[in-house]
Amino acid sequence: MSGALGPAAVVLRIAQLPVTMVITPPPPLTVRIDAFEYGCCRTPPAVGETVNGTLSAYPTLVDRSPVQVTSWDRDRGLIAFDGGVAQRKPSDANPLDQPVGLWLSWHSGEMPGVEATGTVTSVSQIYLGSATDPTAGEILQPVERVERFPEALLTPAGAFEPSGAVVTLTDLVLVEPTPQQIADYRAEQAIAQRTIHITAPRGISVPQFPTVGNGSPSTSTTPRRSTALPVMAGQQHEGSPARTS
Repeated sequence: MSGALGPAAVVLRIAQLPVTMVITPPPPLTVRIDAFEYGCCRTPPAVGETVNGTLSAYPTLVDRSPVQVTSWDRDRGLIAFDGGVAQRKPSDANPLDQPVGLWLSWHSGEMPGVEATGTVTSVSQIYLGSATDPTAGEILQPVERVERFPEALLTPAGAFEPSGAVVTLTDLVLVEPTPQQIADYRAEQAIAQRTIHITAPRGISVPQFPTVGNGSPSTSTTPRRSTALPVMAGQQHEGSPARTS
């Protein structure tokens, strides 16, 4: 009897053990935002507010909050670092061999990237000693909200010009582009590289250009009417006849 109850007693004790789940939130992330981002669109970043945009990695100086890159997926155009991922163009130099910093942008173009959303816990206005020489030094001035068009900062060393903001983000959510989004973008780019845009006066016949590349025919030619001038505009894809209307 004791042999039959032994396993049951063990199962009972395991079932009664408290279960504790420890969820570690991502660490705070320091990013830079160029002044033109909020100079034309949206409001300047401020403490306590939520910001979102595309997170990209670019070369930086060793004293300007570089991240520790752990891997680089060149084919997908992504880097991994302690705490997240960011976009990195496949044509750029190896981020494992140089200091890399993070920039947040809402003018990132059509290429699918890493969408980032976070809460601003601190923000500083950047002032550069020289707009053309990044090694001339910078001053970070903590503020509650960055001014859209701040004045130059006067110092004993001279005037430092405003140049964007440094923000620290928490409650971070990062969304990578899917493989399908990347494949669709590359397919669109391939078509665009094989497309010739032609503008000619109305009634002029546009000749067909010789086929280049692999000679694969296109399935469509898209004529369009110019609204600015009395001319006709159209586009010719590789291997297809040009048409206007």
